[in-house]
Amino acid sequence: MKLVFHFLLACSYKTNSMIISEGQYREFNIPPEQELEMIELKKGSHARVSVHGKRVLHLNALLSGESAMLEIVGVFAGTADEEQNIILNVVQDAANTSCDVRFRSVLDGASISRFDGLIRMTENAINARARLSYRGLLLSSQSRAMPTPRLEVLTKQVASASHEAAVGTIDPRQLFYLQSRGLSCGESKKLLIGGFLG
Repeated sequence: MKLVFHFLLACSYKTNSMIISEGQYREFNIPPEQELEMIELKKGSHARVSVHGKRVLHLNALLSGESAMLEIVGVFAGTADEEQNIILNVVQDAANTSCDVRFRSVLDGASISRFDGLIRMTENAINARARLSYRGLLLSSQSRAMPTPRLEVLTKQVASASHEAAVGTIDPRQLFYLQSRGLSCGESKKLLIGGFLG
């Protein structure tokens, strides 16, 4: 309980907060110009949040109600010297809650993606599920992806909890295969990037 209290105090200064009421379903985009957000999900509620574009975002979420579900999907395509800075803190503080976070970044030029994500499952998060995933695709030698996915599990009764981060380049074998089927190098890369983001 103390942990949740401190979390809410830390988020009280946020310029934009949202409460997803009991049993409600919400699907929304966080606009690129909006930097701060706090979301709380009540019992049986479900939210799907999309984060797109060049941005700085500090997102806090609290799953305070039993069986609340949160999905966060982020896509960033960086060019030149664009930067993405994402700080994500999710607290699951009720039984049977579910959190699924998926971020994908395609980075070209000298673009940078920094991702710091934490999902914390408190003692109250019995039979909860959590997944935190970040994948970065580097298209140039100067681009950088710096993911830090973290899980903090404070209960012994978890249904599932996983986190992953992967950063790499286009597979030359896939590129060769597509070009051998008559596609140009540019068309092949575009197809592979589309599949990665999809």
